[in-house]
Amino acid sequence: MSMAKFKYAGYSLTTLIVFISLLASSILAATGASTPGTWKGYVYANTTLAESRLPVSAYITGSLKDNTSTTTAEDRGFYILNVEGVAGQSVGFQVCGVNANQENQSWSVGPHPNGTYWGFNLSFSRSADGAACTYACGCTGGFCNSGTCASSAPSSGGGGTPSGGSPGGGGTTTTVATTTTTAPTTTTTTTTTTTTTIVTQTVPEVIANTPTEIKLPASESTSVESITIETTAAASNVQVTVKTTSAPSSASVIISSSSGAVYRYLDIKTVNVESSSIKSAKFSFKVERSWFTANEIDQTTVNLNRLVSNNWVKLATNIAGGDDKYVFYESESPGFSVFAITGEKVKAGATTTTVPIPTTTQPTTTTAATTTTQPTTDGTGIIIVVTVIIVLIAAYFYTKKSEQNRFSFPKV
Repeated sequence: MSMAKFKYAGYSLTTLIVFISLLASSILAATGASTPGTWKGYVYANTTLAESRLPVSAYITGSLKDNTSTTTAEDRGFYILNVEGVAGQSVGFQVCGVNANQENQSWSVGPHPNGTYWGFNLSFSRSADGAACTYACGCTGGFCNSGTCASSAPSSGGGGTPSGGSPGGGGTTTTVATTTTTAPTTTTTTTTTTTTTIVTQTVPEVIANTPTEIKLPASESTSVESITIETTAAASNVQVTVKTTSAPSSASVIISSSSGAVYRYLDIKTVNVESSSIKSAKFSFKVERSWFTANEIDQTTVNLNRLVSNNWVKLATNIAGGDDKYVFYESESPGFSVFAITGEKVKAGATTTTVPIPTTTQPTTTTAATTTTQPTTDGTGIIIVVTVIIVLIAAYFYTKKSEQNRFSFPKV
């Protein structure tokens, strides 16, 4: 029996299929359900490939979507962002709270190429000192104090408002080279160049009496990898800044050159959390193995020292592990200040302990093709269900009709 001849309640099967399809389309249009559209590519700051862990956000018709992403650490400057929306809506982008230079896009599932490029690259321009800001990474000076771009952090531990970074990541690293020229009594002029590195990171919230880990952007110069703080009062948009510095002129001598050496001087400050509310700050930092060899330092004697009223206070410091390049340490402080990482020389005739380098087994490398799967939209799922229902209905009535024909007798 052909589908054209099949009828149910006076309607052909073709008519029923069209009717059910129109009904399904109406349901989809009425729901207007948002589906995910994926944007991905690289972020450029002032025409240069941006550093990792910058916050990238999308706006739908002017309203911020809860879909903030961060550029990845594994692939510098790369971002991937899933934006919930429906066809026809206008999508805009921000990086570090600054509007991207690209024009708004009409929402679709994707892919979204820039011209012939497979991805959608974003670019933005950092703001000068004095401009309004949300994140420090949106400022050329590397700081966002009380919503204004600046080149330095506030002098006090408390006060100030938003910072740099993003929820769960997005810190910034700023390197500043300063040159100091001194003129001795002779006619020779000696010039020395000091490089200062600044890293900042922000967490959106610190809960009272709950340890909160703040992971800092990777930097060999600052050495500190993370800081876990615990406070007596809740705080929002807490920023931590770590800056390499030199020995304070008014401070006492921390260690003599004959006894040991200083690995780093660090100025560590916070914004948006009162110093009096800080219960503890746990530092995770690293020291290069080459430094121990070059200065004949015993790895077990490394300490973090805190400057208090121009005097150095030695903090309890423990070895946390090591790899082929670094030895890792942990130390706890009652607050923030200027710190120094020091180590003592190996004593003559003494037995020293060296943190072992972990052995690793080289895994077998296999090359596999990469498959990219587009996300299934809500509408597709409904259409599949409706199609299955149509097929089942058709099969049912076709079977019924076949049975009727089997038991019918020809007219004489």
